[in-house]
Amino acid sequence: MTNATANNTATEATATEAKPVFRAGTSRAVALDLFTAKLPQRAELGNTEFRKAVIADMMEQQNMTLASAAATYNIIKKFAVANEMVEDFGRTPAEPKPAKTAKTAPKQEAKQEAKKVNVARKKDGEVVAEGVTEAEANELIEKARKGKKAALQIVA
Repeated sequence: MTNATANNTATEATATEAKPVFRAGTSRAVALDLFTAKLPQRAELGNTEFRKAVIADMMEQQNMTLASAAATYNIIKKFAVANEMVEDFGRTPAEPKPAKTAKTAPKQEAKQEAKKVNVARKKDGEVVAEGVTEAEANELIEKARKGKKAALQIVA
């Protein structure tokens, strides 16, 4: 059998199989063995402690990092649930978060309720800008100061 024929046969076999099988000796196969061996203890340990114990065993036996062991655990758990080896356990999917309209509405109202002021020249009191916010008035005053224009002030 040539490589092309072997590849086609392997592809056909994987296409017809609905459930993945981990090769013997791989980290996932070993993790599956550890998972199934510890499964009877899950009721007494609880879900969190069960997960910690399986991950700790994987890290110790296979010299894995925590991130790698946790990712492998998640894959094995999904595999076990999909193949009905165990019922799904752990956290339930999160509820959708409520809309944040309540928080944004007060900010918009605060902007609308901002105190409106007038800006006038200091020397003759002539109003240069009417009905601007204090922040805008301060910007006008600073701009005039930097441009060496007539001094401005805020008037009520």
